[in-house]
Amino acid sequence: MCGIAGRVGTEPLPAEEITALLGVMIRKQAARGPDGSGIHVSGSGKSGLAHTRLAILDCSILGAQPMESRFGGLWITFNGEIYNFPELRKELEREGAVFRSRSDTEVILALFSRHGVSSFRMLRGMFAFGLLDEREGDLFLVRDRFGIKPLYYWESDGEILFASEVRALVASGRIPIVPDPAAAPAFLLTGSVPSPMTTVRDVRSVPPVQYLQFAHGKPSIHRYYSSDYSSKVDLPPAEARITVRRLLEEAVISHLISDAPLGLFLSGGVDSSLLTALAASNRPEPVTTLSVNFREKEFDEEPFQALVARRYATDHRKISVTPDRIMEMLPAFFESMDQPTIDGLNTYVVSWAAGQAGLKAVLSGLGADEIFGGYEVVAKYPLVKKLQRVPLLAFGASRVLGALNRKYLRLQGDGMEGTLEAYLACRGMFGASELVPTFGKDAVEEAIGVLVQSARWLTSSDPMDEVAEMEFRYFLLNQLLKDSDVMGMAHSIEIRVPFLDHPFVDFVASLPPRVRYRKGSNKALLAESCGDLLPEEIWTRRKQGFTFPLDSWLRGPLGDELKRVRFSDDRLQQSFRCSLDGFLSGREHWSRPYAWFVLMRFLPAA
Repeated sequence: MCGIAGRVGTEPLPAEEITALLGVMIRKQAARGPDGSGIHVSGSGKSGLAHTRLAILDCSILGAQPMESRFGGLWITFNGEIYNFPELRKELEREGAVFRSRSDTEVILALFSRHGVSSFRMLRGMFAFGLLDEREGDLFLVRDRFGIKPLYYWESDGEILFASEVRALVASGRIPIVPDPAAAPAFLLTGSVPSPMTTVRDVRSVPPVQYLQFAHGKPSIHRYYSSDYSSKVDLPPAEARITVRRLLEEAVISHLISDAPLGLFLSGGVDSSLLTALAASNRPEPVTTLSVNFREKEFDEEPFQALVARRYATDHRKISVTPDRIMEMLPAFFESMDQPTIDGLNTYVVSWAAGQAGLKAVLSGLGADEIFGGYEVVAKYPLVKKLQRVPLLAFGASRVLGALNRKYLRLQGDGMEGTLEAYLACRGMFGASELVPTFGKDAVEEAIGVLVQSARWLTSSDPMDEVAEMEFRYFLLNQLLKDSDVMGMAHSIEIRVPFLDHPFVDFVASLPPRVRYRKGSNKALLAESCGDLLPEEIWTRRKQGFTFPLDSWLRGPLGDELKRVRFSDDRLQQSFRCSLDGFLSGREHWSRPYAWFVLMRFLPAA
């Protein structure tokens, strides 16, 4: 895992200017790569690549980047892991390829040399890379299927800059720092800034499962792979269960490859416990597990963590998190935040613990809830879709549905498509109509337009598949994975997500909803496939996400921080105070005033 940056233009620059430019960008990402850095500037003066390295595979100098292909002319700066690189390497060696290193980076170069852009779909892993063909002058910016690894760019007048973080691009000094007026309402709608938008007007992210080709001074974006929830296979239930288990075990085994210390986040829930079971069963030495504990008993999962750790004899490390410790970490946490997010504090803290334990890579259970419908939103979504067809019923059901219905009613008439509107009724934070008086109609409509664009790529009309796709395109991509990358990298920790191994995801998505879901059962297919691996108490426990007790903390010392928030814009201050008063009186969820607390750090008016 690393930080990457680069510049390509139609006009040459002095070598020292490009070197200085890339040096600034890569130093801004120093935490991503404490094990070394490098810069390559082309002889033409038109291009350059930079890299800061967290050495996980082939920690020798042979794995250093930017890396050149064996026959020259092709350079890469790469962030991520390719889990099928041993198989790809063997195939390339049979075709005559010769390798100098044991790195997956060199395999990407060799594969592209033989297969061009069609090689991107052959990669199994998490990745974002800039690949420069100096012979043709073309740059390829490539991102993995689910957007596990970030990749941002700015392009203007025949020049393109790219990096792993928005703030690295800003630090270059070549980009006009114009805030995107739609970013703030988009964040308040969803809890994150939706791809491809960022807080800076002309900085965008390369979409997942796509690559950007910059040729002759012009960018074009292409899709290299398409997943399709509408295409289903009809398998006997027993065969489906066997295949789910086999593919998950293969994913975990492939994610264990590392030349650096590796462990697991163990929350005590089904997903992390399963990864622990499979990892421990496929490693000769005890695996290191990390857990977070709280004084607040309703949030503390220590008994379940201990149950799994004992069963699989892990080297178990625990960290106790208190409000005082969070107050100490808060300034560094916000300093690490590249883009505003309602989440991420939990990942920041557990990544800190991983660093203290001497680890460089950890496995996380992210993705399982999206695949198997573990979140409450999956149960709510079909109901909201029905309410959309009978608005009067929605109004009359307000006493029964409580907060869900109030949120749904706030969204009525907001100009969104039905699918997105129903999804945000379950997952969103603020209604668009609430934000117009503060940010203006144009900014809110632009934010909605970005969200609607993603909804148009849905491939299934079944409500259960529909909400699964929405979870991937919004919540997982824009919040969970983004936070996982940024907060892990803040402590030089690579976070791996075996549940997002694409053969596993593609297979589960190909199963009909009736096979994947059972009403009233938490991740039924996963339990049927892997039930023997965990104690019964893990399978039957109440669903609890990896969350901190922020509701109570924000009524204590952390809440005092919120009370000191002051926006210079009266409209922003009034909206914030309304949310804070609503929370303190018990009418609002803690996330609403906290969102303003986060946003304050990204708004020029603050």
